[in-house]
Amino acid sequence: MMNILKKLLIFSVLTAFIALPSRAAFMDYGFGARGAGKGGAFLASADDASGAEWNPASLVNVNGISAMFEYNEHFAGLPGVSLNHVYASVVYGSDSDISGGLSYTGFKGNDLYRSGAWRLSLAADKLELSGMRVITGLSLKYLTHSYDYDRGTEEDREDPIVNKGDSAGAFTADLGLIFKPAVNIHAGITLKNIIPADVGIDGEDVVPFEAGLGVGCILMPNWYFKEIMPEVLVYYRDQQCGKDRDKINLGLGLEAWNAGRQFGLRTGINKYESALGGSFAFDIGSDAVRLDYTAILPFTELSDYFIGHHRISLSYSFGSLYREQTGEEKAEKMRKNFMEGYRLFKDGEYRRSIIYFGKVLEIDPDHESSKNYIERAWEKFQKFR
Repeated sequence: MMNILKKLLIFSVLTAFIALPSRAAFMDYGFGARGAGKGGAFLASADDASGAEWNPASLVNVNGISAMFEYNEHFAGLPGVSLNHVYASVVYGSDSDISGGLSYTGFKGNDLYRSGAWRLSLAADKLELSGMRVITGLSLKYLTHSYDYDRGTEEDREDPIVNKGDSAGAFTADLGLIFKPAVNIHAGITLKNIIPADVGIDGEDVVPFEAGLGVGCILMPNWYFKEIMPEVLVYYRDQQCGKDRDKINLGLGLEAWNAGRQFGLRTGINKYESALGGSFAFDIGSDAVRLDYTAILPFTELSDYFIGHHRISLSYSFGSLYREQTGEEKAEKMRKNFMEGYRLFKDGEYRRSIIYFGKVLEIDPDHESSKNYIERAWEKFQKFR
């Protein structure tokens, strides 16, 4: 018990350290410095506790228990402007290819307006399509916003809008999919606000539907950076304001990590901004901490006081999420996946067996037995289907 309290105390101290005024994004496409640092191109490659905001299916990439905290002040430096948001999440990833998480997003503007979103998310790596792994995810959301009206005068108390109330909320949901046609290729699809959520106080105010597609790959060169992940983004938001072309956003991001994922760099660009950032991870006993930082330069200049902004997020893993697994852990995971693939192959479930042999290759791309069984399984599937 004392050990758990000690870990929570460390996390609280680190949280207080980064919860200092920093400048947030000009336009927000999710939370966490990593996704923002890739220009929003994080739908297919998210693998931390911010994943539910980008693509709920990505939560299967989290191992053990992981928490994230982020605090930002939007447009810091602009006189008379006080806009800030806070993000907090906890994710649990099990060994059975099922993960779940709870997250909260809050926004406050000049003490006059507040909005919040609670998300309960679940992801599973249990499906296949023509021998391709298909990861599914779902987030149930409750959205709320409120206004701080001044009811101090008779005129305000008689205002018809004020009399309708000062807050409203509604439920909606997000869907996510990740396709892995090959060991190093992945595509992510996210559909947000698929249930119409009317949060209007005076009249209808439906939260816009959003849809995004990210396609990326994993390159493993023999450099200092052993893992390089480029990704492209196409995003649509069915907003009622602006022009039709404002509903579409295009992005490109790149992230690179060293062998043990203690150090990473990233860059990204989309229609509205460019970004550059890095990450640093370190161990605390058997746990791990990661600090992510991103500097963002919007393509629209707001004033002489505001030329860019920053984003910082903190992740704490109760386990080895951000550290390379030991040889014994990798060997055990490979053994379990290989044996499950072998069992399915013997039972004639050839397409499903390919998924598990593919998981072995994700750990060891040179595993010859898995390569051979994938080839044999595919031949048998084509012959007997």
